[in-house]
Amino acid sequence: PLLIIYYSIFRGYQTSLFTATTFSLAYVALTYNREARTAGSIISVQVPFLYLVALLSGYLAHGRLEEKREKEELQGLIRVENRARQLLEMARGLGQVLEPQAVVREMAVNLPRLTGMPGWVIALVEGGQLRPRESSLDLEKLGPWNGEERDTAQALEQGTPLALPAAEEQEEELPPWAKGAGVLSLLVVPFIARGERLGVAYLFDNGQRRDFPPELLSLLQSYGEMVSQALANARLHQTTRTQTAELVRELE
Repeated sequence: PLLIIYYSIFRGYQTSLFTATTFSLAYVALTYNREARTAGSIISVQVPFLYLVALLSGYLAHGRLEEKREKEELQGLIRVENRARQLLEMARGLGQVLEPQAVVREMAVNLPRLTGMPGWVIALVEGGQLRPRESSLDLEKLGPWNGEERDTAQALEQGTPLALPAAEEQEEELPPWAKGAGVLSLLVVPFIARGERLGVAYLFDNGQRRDFPPELLSLLQSYGEMVSQALANARLHQTTRTQTAELVRELE
């Protein structure tokens, strides 16, 4: 009976009824060799008693389980709200920058905050190659690469964040820098605007494996879209400013 009460409180009705059935069968097995009258007396009392305990304790525990579920849902909503506020603040910050490198610096601050990942590499597409612009690693040791490895190519092709909880098992498909950094888990966030591939952000952990819930990937998708537009606008602003300066020089 104590085990039935325990399973009712922590596992719910179904588990408690399963436990009651198991113990009922056990009582039948134990009394199989007894005299029929004695066995019938034990079974007729013990089996209903076990099911009664299961039902009563399950009923009493139902409120506790519902309260626990509601608490978890509330905590989830609070996390979503906090992340939405973070995203809004980041969007305001991105709206104030007009240089591509300033957008990259914003990403270097915001992406680790959003994901909790300790390492990052942010690379922009320049001359058909991915060139690192900000990183937690030594930038001088990160040369440009073509970005044709499968994980990067897949993220850019799909236009959505790619999660690799066990990245070390796919070492041959990782960017060149990741092979020497001991990356265990990796997030790849592509930046695409107006059909143009602008760059990629890599967020990694080389200390432990990470699980990436769907809500985190959805948040990164939204942030990636904002960054892509900010990068496109910054590049357009930079091009316009350069062309204007050249035109002024010609007029002089």
